Amino acid sequence: MNLESVVIGNVTWQESLQKKATCDICVGQFRSGAYGVSAVESMAMSQPVLGYVNCWTCSMWPELPIVQATLNNLIKQLQHAIENTTELGACGRNFVEHYHSNQQTIKRWKNLITFVSDEKEVS
Repeated sequence: MNLESVVIGNVTWQESLQKKATCDICVGQFRSGAYGVSAVESMAMSQPVLGYVNCWTCSMWPELPIVQATLNNLIKQLQHAIENTTELGACGRNFVEHYHSNQQTIKRWKNLITFVSDEKEVS
């Protein structure tokens, strides 16, 4: 495999999006077990995302199309992502359009605000 890595950091959000748009695949995080805005942005750009996602996150998002990767299997999973870039990219884009649309995000924020408000009243 002949790959070029692009490290994105210490730049504005706009600059990070411009750099990210030149990439084919996103390698995310390997520690928290969750995914973040960077993964969502890459999926929205139809880029496959690799990273470690724990069982709890998978239980919340069973259709999450992030390629499960650890530092031990990164090369193998990267090869898988390269061989299936179009399919994985489309799955990621569909996931973002469905689960991270404005309508879905508003519902989650309303539920979160209600949850926090209700918890304050109980305390």
